[in-house]
Amino acid sequence: MKVTYVEGNMAKVGLGLSTEHRGLLMSRHVYLVFHVAASVIFQEPLLETMQTNSWPVIEVVRLGQAVPDVKVKISGSVCAHSNV
Repeated sequence: MKVTYVEGNMAKVGLGLSTEHRGLLMSRHVYLVFHVAASVIFQEPLLETMQTNSWPVIEVVRLGQAVPDVKVKISGSVCAHSNV
């Protein structure tokens, strides 16, 4: 099994994947997709937080549905506690 890193931008539509990287994902035998990006700035307005922490998860699920051989999609998250 080989692991390949694909750079993107979670704040952009389509996860900011280049056409080359998206094509690479579609043409290879990709069985597992990890998403572990998040913003840890917890004072951002709610809309910004959703754009960087929630919506990208939906994009990853869509990507996983489009990649022909994907069997597993994994999304990591950040949780914080504050006594403010």
